[in-house]
Amino acid sequence: MKTPKLYLVSLASTAGVIFYISFVAWLMTNLGGWIDVPNQKLIGPLIFLTLFVLSATVVGSLVLGYPIWLYFENKKKDAVRLFGYNVVFLFLMLVLLVALAAVSLPKWQLD
Repeated sequence: MKTPKLYLVSLASTAGVIFYISFVAWLMTNLGGWIDVPNQKLIGPLIFLTLFVLSATVVGSLVLGYPIWLYFENKKKDAVRLFGYNVVFLFLMLVLLVALAAVSLPKWQLD
């Protein structure tokens, strides 16, 4: 079986991370309108921390899952290279998102 190109695997996992983060950001923005709990002193932090742990699990498996599998398959060089690609692509996506946010800010917020 032919091995997929590592940079394409990394792009796919980075796209998955960005999609998941976008979904969670959308959920956090809109969740307050869907849930009306009179006493939110306990439920708010409980929901937040549960979502935080779930997010760490999902993103961790997207970024580290295949590199760990490659490492245990004795493809250590590919595992390290794939992890490096993941970090680089995530950094590039962060730069792109910050640039898009900076461009879309109204002029008065930049002063």
